[in-house]
Amino acid sequence: MSRRSVNPSRRVADGGLPSFGGPFHPKSRSPPVLTIALVVLGVIFLIAYFNSSPGVTVTSKETVTRSEGYEISSSTFNTSSCTSEVMRALPYLKKAYGNAMQKVLHVGPDSCTVVSNLLKEGKVEAWGVEPYDLEDTDSTCKRLVRKGFVRMSDIKFPLPYRPDSFNLVIVSDALDYLTPRYLNKTLPGLARVSTDGLVIFAGNPGQQKAKVSELPKFGRPAKLRSSSWWTRYFVQTGLTENEGPLKKFEEATSQNKYQPDCQIFHLSSPRLSDTEPVPENFPFELIDEEGMSVVILRRDYKDEKVEVTVSMPNLEGGPEFGDEDGEGDGESAAKDDGEAEEDDESAGESSISLKVVVSKDSGPELEFTCTAFREEITIDDMLIVEKTDDDDDGEEKFPYEGPEFTELPVNVQKGLFKYLEQRGVTLSATNYMHDYMVTKQAQEYIRWMTKLKDFVAQ
Repeated sequence: MSRRSVNPSRRVADGGLPSFGGPFHPKSRSPPVLTIALVVLGVIFLIAYFNSSPGVTVTSKETVTRSEGYEISSSTFNTSSCTSEVMRALPYLKKAYGNAMQKVLHVGPDSCTVVSNLLKEGKVEAWGVEPYDLEDTDSTCKRLVRKGFVRMSDIKFPLPYRPDSFNLVIVSDALDYLTPRYLNKTLPGLARVSTDGLVIFAGNPGQQKAKVSELPKFGRPAKLRSSSWWTRYFVQTGLTENEGPLKKFEEATSQNKYQPDCQIFHLSSPRLSDTEPVPENFPFELIDEEGMSVVILRRDYKDEKVEVTVSMPNLEGGPEFGDEDGEGDGESAAKDDGEAEEDDESAGESSISLKVVVSKDSGPELEFTCTAFREEITIDDMLIVEKTDDDDDGEEKFPYEGPEFTELPVNVQKGLFKYLEQRGVTLSATNYMHDYMVTKQAQEYIRWMTKLKDFVAQ
């Protein structure tokens, strides 16, 4: 049987693809030196390509970026993490805060990575708070947890640290998963434990999204808020821009053309020990009993006695914050909880409740129930309370309590606000008491936890 010649350029290779003629064909008579040279040249080009970006090394498992001594592993962070932004910003934070970087607390996911890198410097004392679970961690993180450098703690409750425990507190991602109802409590607590500043890394609306797989871990989707939303919120919670470090940070980043993917806020908090410990015209005697949830203020005004009972900060109430400033959910997958989330977002600023009792030697007492916000004091209720005799027959009585305060004539309402102001219930006094009660709340929480620990240990 005759055999037909086959054109080598049309021969089908083992994989089903046509083989190519020319110098790369196995039967080509071209010298092998040319083939070897081309292969070597291709390898050189590949090496040059992967090393074209300074400071980046590619391994078979992950990418590790080194920035002035800090290692950032791409396998450690996800695309929505502001903790990776913290790692990028650490060299500039060090230039901005100087000696304030000697004692640092990081709060947020992947705290182990931040703490581990800070401790490598030797001169920095670093601690971390991981707001979520620490089950899937590496050996390095487990070692930091055992030694007490990193702990898991729900930041919706007061942190277990005394005031001024750290020079600088750095927060990443964690606040994006809190509603204002809990931010009211968490932010003052974070500011309370720092002496030189609070740095917040928050997500950018429209640029970052929480992964669906992370929603069960964090408990709710990220609420990525605009810069204007945060600015208004910081003002309402008494936090101010930390101008000195902010200016140094901007100078350092501009020289290196650093462009953050997250919003970065440099904040400071007015402390009770700064300038004057109390307002100049604070007229009350302050009675603070350890272990109690209220503080009593007393004073004499002409022939009257004024007593104010101040309660712990309340997380409810306040002005509504809408989405007109670009605030939005970081992930649309949680629409089932949409209405609940919107209610939380309207929680606004925190407040303190006041019970003001004005009495005279004889006759009834005037009792006010008030709510004090940062910007205003509201009267929720007012009663005229008759003093009861000790020999009362015990019969239940239902005295007329008067109309609702809001139903009173406007001029009467204004007169009663002026009445309280003359007796010392002013914004300067209540704002001071708000800061005082935030600190007391944290201190009482630590005392309570200590008592619980001692009881269980017995």
